Amino acid sequence: MTLVVILGKRLFNDGTMSIELKKRLNLGIETFNKVNADYVCLCGGMPNRYASLTEASQMYAYLIEKDFDETKIIIEEKS
Repeated sequence: MTLVVILGKRLFNDGTMSIELKKRLNLGIETFNKVNADYVCLCGGMPNRYASLTEASQMYAYLIEKDFDETKIIIEEKS
């Protein structure tokens, strides 16, 4: 099994993602497709309590918006 791990980055206070995190996600999608991976793991908790969201949940929403197959996503929200 091949797994692509994408690490989170602190969200802004309003819960939005930085350009760097979006670039990281785009590279993760590209890598997933290039290596024909089985799953992608989105890692990121809630270091910014003002955002009231986990990094992984926002990353998940971004991938779904990009028509990524949700059955191929593993969410890790404790880190």
